Amino acid sequence: MSFSSEIKEKISKISNECDSCDMAQLVAIVRFAGRITKDSVILNTENKWVAECIKRLIYKCLGVKTQAKYTKNTRLYEIVIDDNTACQTLFDVLMLKGDEEESLFCLECCMGAYARGAFLGGGSIIDPHKSYHLEFDARYESEALKLKKLLSNVMIESKITSRKGHFIVYVKEYSAIADVLGLIGATNAALDIYN
Repeated sequence: MSFSSEIKEKISKISNECDSCDMAQLVAIVRFAGRITKDSVILNTENKWVAECIKRLIYKCLGVKTQAKYTKNTRLYEIVIDDNTACQTLFDVLMLKGDEEESLFCLECCMGAYARGAFLGGGSIIDPHKSYHLEFDARYESEALKLKKLLSNVMIESKITSRKGHFIVYVKEYSAIADVLGLIGATNAALDIYN
């Protein structure tokens, strides 16, 4: 199991502090791992623990039970939200702008939940025994900019680059990586980096 997978397994089991944290985390996962069609939201992950976390968040936030279907040829778990009411609720939250969206992340716990969701949906980290590099893979520049701003709000410096049509928010300095890991709830991994 890779270092990223180990961290994802651990942080996917974290219980959020409030209902707003649950929604912030789900929104981030959808933004970083989701495909939105006109009548559904499709989420894919390679990690079974992340799939279970997504199912749990969908039920807590939207009241809908979903299944995680594993496809061997793609090695992905797929979770589909096709309930019209649930999709509309999620679309409404995803479309929030400015101050309305900022209210999703008004508490530090919610910022951590959002960053955790972004990592679960599109994050990766190199084993710190080999190199220092943590990144979040976003399909859209707007999502990368939102995450960069959130990290900046908690004093974590990050940069954005593009790769294969995606936008990558990345952190290379070991202390900033440890801060990100602490923010998302991977405190043991953060302590390992500091040591």
